[in-house]
Amino acid sequence: METLYVVSAFLRDGDKALLLQRGPNRQVLPGFWEMPGGKWHTDRGLEETLTDCVQRETGLVIKPTRPIGVFSYTNDKTNLQYREICFHAQVDGSREVSLSPEHGAYRWVGHNELSGLTMYEDVAQMVIKGFDSTRRGEKRVSFPKIW
Repeated sequence: METLYVVSAFLRDGDKALLLQRGPNRQVLPGFWEMPGGKWHTDRGLEETLTDCVQRETGLVIKPTRPIGVFSYTNDKTNLQYREICFHAQVDGSREVSLSPEHGAYRWVGHNELSGLTMYEDVAQMVIKGFDSTRRGEKRVSFPKIW
């Protein structure tokens, strides 16, 4: 089974985090809510991939700050395993979102609003972990070259 690596950003604005709703015509998980991000191609760094993917999906310029965690899932239709690496990130500049065509909607949601959204369970857990770890303070870290 082939493994694809994905990077995603937990973007927080006050007590809200940005989530995107996958478009209705997406092959995998249409209509599900997710953090912005995209596939990591190993010829590029994690930070560069994440900033480019988030800007393409949302129009936002971001600065990744530190990892939150990693989770894996398998798509039985495509027989692919995904390994998603989630990062805290800060919006650098305008918070005006401009969605790419692959997403149908966006929302800034609070911790208590997650239960009302259709989300993959591991994504929801990473968002909760993002909220919880942000309360402890955020520090800039160097991204390891081995990823």
